[in-house]
Amino acid sequence: MHAVSAIGLCGVAACAPGLDAAPTADLVLHHAHVYTLTWPEPSTDGTPSPQAPYDSASGWHHDATAVAVREGRIVYVGTDSGALALRRPDTRVVDLAGNVVLPGLVDAHTHVAELGQSLDRVNLTGVPTEAEAVARIAERAATTPKGEWILGYGWDEGAWANRYPDRRLLSEKVPDHPVILRSLHGFAAWANDRALTLAGITRDTPSPSGGEIRKDASGEPTGLVLRDRIFNRRRSTSRRTDGAIADLASSA
Repeated sequence: MHAVSAIGLCGVAACAPGLDAAPTADLVLHHAHVYTLTWPEPSTDGTPSPQAPYDSASGWHHDATAVAVREGRIVYVGTDSGALALRRPDTRVVDLAGNVVLPGLVDAHTHVAELGQSLDRVNLTGVPTEAEAVARIAERAATTPKGEWILGYGWDEGAWANRYPDRRLLSEKVPDHPVILRSLHGFAAWANDRALTLAGITRDTPSPSGGEIRKDASGEPTGLVLRDRIFNRRRSTSRRTDGAIADLASSA
């Protein structure tokens, strides 16, 4: 069963204030299973509202079969006959053959913890080269006590796909701090020698299921991990010391 999204279904009635009382329609969707979602919220234990199109014997069912649209606004939600009555000769009529129509669903949410962490990380978004990214990390290292973790975020694993960075330059410029740099889209992480050591990642560490620990021609880790969160940090405090990273390689 396919679902069609209709923006702002507003009830089993004509529902576009500002248009004339007996509007015609530019578009009619009919022979559909329309769920308007206009019924009240469920109770706190999850029981559907008595006004919802639901019963315990047969479950959920649609509460309309047609939608009419004029000038980009929904003017009617209800029966097939009611919507088809709004046709003009040039109205586009679509038989949905029993497919589902839902309101346009908009998800607005925030990641509060992620926002806080972003204020503590080195921003690498838009950085064009490995050398510039390393320079930013070295600048942070100059004001960070030795041994503390430095985290960065935002180098573009898509744009850098043909020239992935490795641990060498990062380890040379920042030898005294463990460094983990997450990629922009979350599919890769880049680390220096000290982070690899603390995470217990060596030439003998196998790649995790579904992921890859990149290794060079000699079998040594390059410092790049793809499609896996080996370098996940599960600490919630901002201060990082060598004694607090025992779980760093929990998935390695």
